[in-house]
Amino acid sequence: MWSRVFALLFVSMVLSCKSTSYKPNKMIELSDFVDLNIKKNQINSDPMILLNGKPYKRLSQLNDSDDKLKKRPYSSYNYIYKDSKYFSNHLGKEAKEGVIIIDTIISIYCKRYPKIVYLINDKEVDSDQYLKKLKNLTESKNEIMTYWNEIRNIPSKNNERMSISIINTKLRTNSK
Repeated sequence: MWSRVFALLFVSMVLSCKSTSYKPNKMIELSDFVDLNIKKNQINSDPMILLNGKPYKRLSQLNDSDDKLKKRPYSSYNYIYKDSKYFSNHLGKEAKEGVIIIDTIISIYCKRYPKIVYLINDKEVDSDQYLKKLKNLTESKNEIMTYWNEIRNIPSKNNERMSISIINTKLRTNSK
């Protein structure tokens, strides 16, 4: 008897729950995506745009011919945080304002795989250090992750493709 009651409660609870989870195929305006990341202080108001892994324009330079970029599935957009010395070094000073990444195609790698880069707090590290940091962050009471991103198909200085995994952290503040 009780098992039926609990089963019924469980099913009704599952059916009544609403999720506000991330929906990768939901269409979103580029301006809304930019505004959201400006409010989070991740980018400035005129970020550089990378289109399918290549520098394209600044946000302020988009015009009517770029309409196909202005509303896309949420999963088509990504960003790189502002003031990154690493990305300013690799993409140019325009990246200092932040970068919006727009993917309209899926990259398939044949023969030559991209260089894999790991960054912790804007410093390049090897894969062991990166994985150790990830593990330590899950157990740390003193440090929290403020940014985590994986970016594929981004150009390097010598025009090779890179895939970059990024973690930014900060010390936890004790506020009660």
